[in-house]
Amino acid sequence: MQGLDAAGPQADLAILPILESYGARVERDAGWISVQGPSRLAAGGTHDLTANPDLIFLVGALGACAPGMTRIGGVAHTRAKESDRVAVLAAGLAALGVPVTVGPDHALAIEGGSPRGGLVRVAGDHRAAFGFGVLGLAVPGIALRGAAAASKSQPGFLADLAALGREGSDSQV
Repeated sequence: MQGLDAAGPQADLAILPILESYGARVERDAGWISVQGPSRLAAGGTHDLTANPDLIFLVGALGACAPGMTRIGGVAHTRAKESDRVAVLAAGLAALGVPVTVGPDHALAIEGGSPRGGLVRVAGDHRAAFGFGVLGLAVPGIALRGAAAASKSQPGFLADLAALGREGSDSQV
C-alpha cells in the first residue's frame, strides 16, 4: 500500500506483527507497506489488544481461519465502543460455525480452522463490518447485515470489497 508509513503514528499498524505471526510476509519501507499472505495461516496465538482494541475484529477473523486456538485479551473496554465488540465478535463467529468462548475477563478463545458462510450482524459497528468483510474474502457465503456502517470511517469500503469480487451490504461478501 502506497502512502502508508510503517513508522507512522497509526495505532492500527500493530496488525503488522500479528499478521507476521500468522505467516504473512510483511515488507516495510518509507511510504509503503506490502503484505503477502501465506498459502495457509500458521496456528493461532495469544494477542493482548489493550493498546490496540480496534483490531479485535481483524484478529478474530485471523483466529477463525487459523488452525488451533487463538486467544484475544485486553478487550474488556471494547464492550463500550460503537457496539459491545466482544459480544458482536463472539456472536458473528458462532454464526459462522467457529467455536468461541468468552471468559470472565471478557477475553475470547477462538477454535479456528474451519469457518463457513453465514449471516453476521455487525450491530452498526464499522470495525465489525471491516473485520467480517475481510473474513468474507477468505470464506465464501458470508453475508453482513448492516455493512453500511463501514461508511462511518471508510465510505469506499463496500465498493472496495465489490472490486475484489465480493458484495457487502446485506448481501454476500
